[in-house]
Amino acid sequence: DHTDGRAVRLTSAQMHDGGAHLPPGPPIAPQADEAALPGPWRTVDLPLVLPATPGAEPAGMRRTYWFRVRLDAAATARGPLHLYLPRWFAQGQLAVYADGGLLYRYDGSPGSALFFRPPVLVPLGQTDGSAPPSTLLLRLDADATRPAALSSIYIGASAALVRMAAARDWVDRQLPFAGSVAFMLVGLFSLTVWLYRRRPQNLYIVAIAVRGMARLWHVSADPGPLALADAWFARRASN
Repeated sequence: DHTDGRAVRLTSAQMHDGGAHLPPGPPIAPQADEAALPGPWRTVDLPLVLPATPGAEPAGMRRTYWFRVRLDAAATARGPLHLYLPRWFAQGQLAVYADGGLLYRYDGSPGSALFFRPPVLVPLGQTDGSAPPSTLLLRLDADATRPAALSSIYIGASAALVRMAAARDWVDRQLPFAGSVAFMLVGLFSLTVWLYRRRPQNLYIVAIAVRGMARLWHVSADPGPLALADAWFARRASN
């Protein structure tokens, strides 16, 4: 089987619990040696939710999870390939390695990942005549006392996955943002009406429109350093 013209959904992986550590923990290296990760590895289904274990670890501890995926479905692929991870969730960091080489790392604030939930869409580095990578390693660093999650993984022809990612981005980010912008225009109109008629219900619409726009800023904005401390956002996300 090959991935020409379509995407293959990978719904299982092998997971290794790297243990808890104080932040920031081991740095994300440019290379990852699979042999240096001792077992045990266990097979898990994707999507996967790693439940929170409050009280099991001291406050502030992080836990490192490794996920290993064999790319047998891409062995006979022709043409450029992409990796697409629609969702991951953790107060922490994510790194993706292809055959041991760093392919992607999340450089945003650990707290912003709780809200932005950044997708991963990266080329697998395949050129004409070269073989696709055989193994993916994903490193997920998460707050040990909070839940984390990983979606299923898609491997396939670049054109197909770019279209898939664009369609999902439209539904998840651009459409809600466009709706909030339209509602904000209604709010501005209501403010104009209030300036002439001074009816309180017009101000209610303005307040709702402003709140709706503010509520979606973390969905539409690119990830980056947060204006407030990560701990504050983490407390809000857990409520």
